[in-house]
Order: sequence, then C-alpha cells, then structure tokens
Amino acid sequence: MSKKIKYLLLIILTCCSFVLNAQKKRVFLFEEYTNGSVLLKNGSKVSVLLNYDASNRKMMFKQDNMELILVNGDQIDTVYIDNRKFVPIGDSFREVVSLENGLVFIDWSLKNAYRGYKGAYGQLSQAKVEVINTAELTHDLYENQYAEVYELKNANAYEFYHKGRFVRCKKMKDVLKVFPGQKDSIQLYIKKERINFSNVTDALKLIDYCLGFKL
Repeated sequence: MSKKIKYLLLIILTCCSFVLNAQKKRVFLFEEYTNGSVLLKNGSKVSVLLNYDASNRKMMFKQDNMELILVNGDQIDTVYIDNRKFVPIGDSFREVVSLENGLVFIDWSLKNAYRGYKGAYGQLSQAKVEVINTAELTHDLYENQYAEVYELKNANAYEFYHKGRFVRCKKMKDVLKVFPGQKDSIQLYIKKERINFSNVTDALKLIDYCLGFKL
C-alpha cells in the first residue's frame, strides 16, 4: 500500500486526540505504542503504531508523533496490536481472547486509584506531609520526601456466548447467575483455585471453567 493511500485511510478513521481533554486521564493498556494493524471491512490493511486507552475506551494510534483516535468503527473489521486482537463494538473495542472452551470479549476499563502518599520509610498516609531538611534551610530549600501513590484497578466486563445469547459479566455473582445449575461446582472451584475476579487472569480462568460445562 502506498504511503498516500495509507494516510487517506487513516484520515477517514481519525479524530484528533484533543477531544480527550474533557475526558478522564488516559490509562493505556500497553506500556507504549506498539506495532499493529487496522483491517478494514473493504479488505484494506494499514500498519501503524497502536495503543488502547482503557480509561476512555478509545483505540489510539500515532502518526507523525501525534496521538490520534480511531473512529468510524463501522468501517473497521479488526485491530491487531502485537499478537492481540480487538474488534469494534459500539463506540469502543473489545479484546478477543480465545480460551480452551470458547471466546471471551474483554471490555477493558482501567483507572489509577489514589492510595495516598508514600513516605521516606515506605509508609502510606492519606495526608501529605512535607519533611523539611533543616540542613538546607540556609539556602531556602527543602526536600519533599513524600510521593503520591496510585494503584491500577480495573472495572472490566467479560462478554461471551451462552445458550445462543451474548452475556456480560462484571462481577463474580454475574457469572453465578449465568450458570445457576452449576453454582455449587463453581463456588467450590473459586475456593479451590482462590479466584480473584479483579485479576484478569483469574476472571478468564473462571469463565473458561464455566464454559466447559456440558449443557
């Protein structure tokens, strides 16, 4: 594909990142923009640096050092980032994960949750305290020995097909509702495997176990 055609395709699918200014702070799924590609429904494929803003649920890409947003999801078939696969659903994207017993679509939702301030000795406090270094007072300087601490948390939803319908689970109890006839078995599995549904790996492990039930 020529560079000119590639840019024309990206313009069709692009909205400047400035629109995010009024939204939540970005929390990216990947540590940095990663090589990927956008497959369009017309068969065209564009290679570009991509990342997913899991706070605002927007697919981002870089062009000429500018951060841009993929829009017009109705024209997009699939987005590939490294070896991971995303599909547009509504105004956002879902990561498609192939498990042993079926497919799961992750609706990523990440945020940095404030925990407090970490002091010089590692303790956490909700109140910020600045410690003055008296040795520097003669130079009108002081040392701030405290730093804000944030913890990455998710409010992901997991979607999959069950009995011919598309179901959505955000909590452990949602999974139990989808499989009421196997509730006891699921609870035993949760206890045995020490499943923490806030952990993505654990959530997928539990859903895969449930999808393995013979219906």
